[in-house]
Amino acid sequence: MRTCSLLITVGLVFALAVTPPTLADDELSRPSAGWPVSPPEQQGMDSALLLDALQFIDDAELPLDSLTVVRHGHIVLDVYYYPYTPDRPHQLWSATKSVTATLVGIAIDRGLIDSVDQPIIELFPQFAPDEVNLAARSATVADFLAMSSGISCSSTFRNECAAMDSGDATAFVADLLFAESRPTYPPYRRFEYCDLNSCLLLGAIQNSIDKPLWQFADEVLFEPLEITNYTWWTDDVGMPLGSFGLHLTPHDMAHIGALYLNGGVWNGQRLVSQAWVDFVRCADPSRCPFYDAENRTGYGYHWWLFKPSLYAAVGLGGQFIAVAPAIDMVVVVTSYGSTSEQVYESIPYELIEGRILAAAVSDTELPADDAVHASLRAAVERAAMPSAAPRAPLPDIAFDVSGMSFHLLRPIHTSFWPAKHTVSVARPCALVGYGLSFMSTNEGAVTFEYEDESAMTLRAGLDGVWRVTPTDYGEWAARGSWDVDEAAFHLSTQLVGGAERHEFVFHFADDRPILRWIQPEALHLGATDVMRAVPREP
Repeated sequence: MRTCSLLITVGLVFALAVTPPTLADDELSRPSAGWPVSPPEQQGMDSALLLDALQFIDDAELPLDSLTVVRHGHIVLDVYYYPYTPDRPHQLWSATKSVTATLVGIAIDRGLIDSVDQPIIELFPQFAPDEVNLAARSATVADFLAMSSGISCSSTFRNECAAMDSGDATAFVADLLFAESRPTYPPYRRFEYCDLNSCLLLGAIQNSIDKPLWQFADEVLFEPLEITNYTWWTDDVGMPLGSFGLHLTPHDMAHIGALYLNGGVWNGQRLVSQAWVDFVRCADPSRCPFYDAENRTGYGYHWWLFKPSLYAAVGLGGQFIAVAPAIDMVVVVTSYGSTSEQVYESIPYELIEGRILAAAVSDTELPADDAVHASLRAAVERAAMPSAAPRAPLPDIAFDVSGMSFHLLRPIHTSFWPAKHTVSVARPCALVGYGLSFMSTNEGAVTFEYEDESAMTLRAGLDGVWRVTPTDYGEWAARGSWDVDEAAFHLSTQLVGGAERHEFVFHFADDRPILRWIQPEALHLGATDVMRAVPREP
């Protein structure tokens, strides 16, 4: 696992009363690592419309961790929702794929890969062409970038989990694709989104260089972009995962977006060619075969397309690096677990396009509005530290079950991604028991017991405010409430800086303890399990 431990402390920035540095006109789109800040109106944006965007997030109950808006190289809005904080790298999930594509572009620019039209088999010399199935022989780098390589992922989860469990994801995927006996449909005729494509792309780069892939990525991308505070999960052989596992802070995510916004240039240094930027975002529609005009969504080359004026790196659970070249804007969104409907409709269209992009009403400075600025500042402050809600006294059932331990009649197999380790050591989470404790009307605690005899206790806010507990698997936040009529305790949990969230309902009516686990559709297409429990003997 590649972890850079140098932390950049970034304060909660909201640029309402900050005078930005004086820059020449031709420098406005050349941000530095410090990200100059500016009141929205100085960059032609309407603060009232941005305030409406924040209200929409609240009304739609979008589970956002952060929202960062950059226009003309200046941060005009920077919001962090408690308990997430700005200096914490956030799991990008599949937005990692767009960084993988960037490394492919750099490799092509440097002559390490001939072109996007090069058959990828040529980059895996360990496979003799006559040992490879016919369809795979013709699959090009572009086919893999467009998710049309011929890899069939009808059993996506099975194949992806097997690749991770193999310890060498690249070798597993290469064997899967190139095996002579494996049926494969002709490439470039069908779009099928599959993480395995991205694994093989990084493998192709690795076969073309004489150093570890993570070192190459550091030298050609992260260091020039001044990104130091990041983690990228690897497999057992030390290879970063091309499809997911990269963690960046929101400001560093904005560095990636700004690189594309500025045609491949950062601080006057060209990192990737303009031709590559135009290619991946389908500036030439004739090379973009997978755009659905009716549903307003398409796929370029490891970047999602949301209308000609907006393209984005998108990750599971609501991670976005959105680039809008026509109005010189980058929008970064992180979330702790948005649903698919929110990821593909509410966030890109209703929030980003419908409200944030719409707030760019002018290319020149607008008059300031002190009253709106004050309201906007207050909204940002509330997000960072919400107020506790008044709570009713705990019901009698809370005191009856407090301190008790319950054993499940059958384990519930929840998912649990690691926060600090390689994917191969992700713990299996067979939940076998639980216990609850309530010592005040404002806070309780829940202990989860696992099949391997380990346990994890999380503090839970009962006043509407998340409580954060450090664990061996990252910091977890929890909050809960009692439903007196149903004699049930509802608990929400989230991995801080990830998109891992769960809902639990502990039922105690009629002396029949029942645990209901609900994993939102944001992860693994959703899952629900219900199991009877019995009190554990003292």
